[in-house]
Amino acid sequence: MLKNIWKDLTGGTGVEYAVIAMVISIAAIGGYVSLGNEVTSNWETVNQEVTNANKANK
Repeated sequence: MLKNIWKDLTGGTGVEYAVIAMVISIAAIGGYVSLGNEVTSNWETVNQEVTNANKANK
């Protein structure tokens, strides 16, 4: 019976596709988080530069 379970390959393709989709999803989420952090950092820099420019003009 155990030999039959190990030889049974039905459903293997679905599992493989699910694993591939999971890896792609994790990579995409990591990329989005990284991009979000970079954009936030850039906006904070722009905000600081504008604040400094306004202080210098007063």
